Amino acid sequence: MTLLAIIGALVGAVFGLRCKILVLVRAIVFALIVVIAAGLARGQDASSIMLASVLIATVLQLGYLTGVFMRFTMAGAHAARLGKVWNQPAISEPGA
Repeated sequence: MTLLAIIGALVGAVFGLRCKILVLVRAIVFALIVVIAAGLARGQDASSIMLASVLIATVLQLGYLTGVFMRFTMAGAHAARLGKVWNQPAISEPGA
């Protein structure tokens, strides 16, 4: 379960950095299908399959939220850096 949570959070963060929200919905549906199929193949009971399903959906969303936060933080830092560059006084040419 821990490995499932870590991988789900990392995948969610990558999607948050690079993709829009509809990708998250598709990722959750795909992850739920995989988790349910794996649980049935292993012969797990319904409660542990449900727990794993809720876990993967939650960590994907939290990872996505973290990725979106990182994206906006990096964009703000990039904009601030560009603002410092553009607001600098013009360099005078030699001999002028």
